[in-house]
Amino acid sequence: MRSLRTLIRLRTIRERQARSDLASANEASRIAVDELATRRRRYEETARYATQEAADPRELQAKALAGHRSLEQVAEAGADLARTEQRVAAAQGSWRRASQELDSVEELDARRRQELAYYARRTSERVMDEMMALRSRRRP
Repeated sequence: MRSLRTLIRLRTIRERQARSDLASANEASRIAVDELATRRRRYEETARYATQEAADPRELQAKALAGHRSLEQVAEAGADLARTEQRVAAAQGSWRRASQELDSVEELDARRRQELAYYARRTSERVMDEMMALRSRRRP
């Protein structure tokens, strides 16, 4: 019984840690979504700026390079978002497993408590039956 309580405590700690990891992964994912949106806006602004007339070839080349770099940043943000979504999926799986393990141990504990209560009740009934049998034997 004592080892079961210890196991419940350990599983509870694991479940809390997994839930915390999931919350952190979700926050990182939210940040990655915001960063991707910001970089897309910058890219669109750069693209609008690049369509304006360039005064000389160097300015045109600078606008093209800025647009290319801005597009690379969008791609990097997209890759970061994909990685954070993978971490979220992994964290969800870990949390689900930890939660199921905790539920299983708690269910086992509940069954064990019911079983102990049943045996205690049966023992009590048996003792009462024996007491009644002794009483009835003593009476002539």
